[in-house]
Amino acid sequence: MEALNRAKTESLVILFDWVPRRVAYHPPMADLKHLSDQLLQLSVREAIQLGALLLAGAGITSSGDVDSNDLILLGHGANKISAIKVVRELTALGLKEAKDLVESTPKVVLSGVSKQAVEAARLKFIEIGASVEVRPAY
Repeated sequence: MEALNRAKTESLVILFDWVPRRVAYHPPMADLKHLSDQLLQLSVREAIQLGALLLAGAGITSSGDVDSNDLILLGHGANKISAIKVVRELTALGLKEAKDLVESTPKVVLSGVSKQAVEAARLKFIEIGASVEVRPAY
């Protein structure tokens, strides 16, 4: 009898071992509406301070510099083959994937890279006549 009770207890432990210890809380829509109402009641000074806090949380410094950037290829220009070569040089894409990326512009070529790396890549595309855009990665 004792062995049977111990077996039942062990099986219950196994059954309930998968239960997550923490459950993420998702606020109901009423809370979001309340937050929206509070944001609309902010003064200009409070809104500016909130904006600065949000920018700092996104990694943007006070000078407007961003820690990471995205490079978007807008068009390959007159020489599509050169654009494919540059895409392959900058990424780990194969020939077909690079060709598909170049032909389906606008597309992100590099994402979350430093300002120096994105500037070097931008210059490579400009040299071959392609049009690119640099955007901050949030």
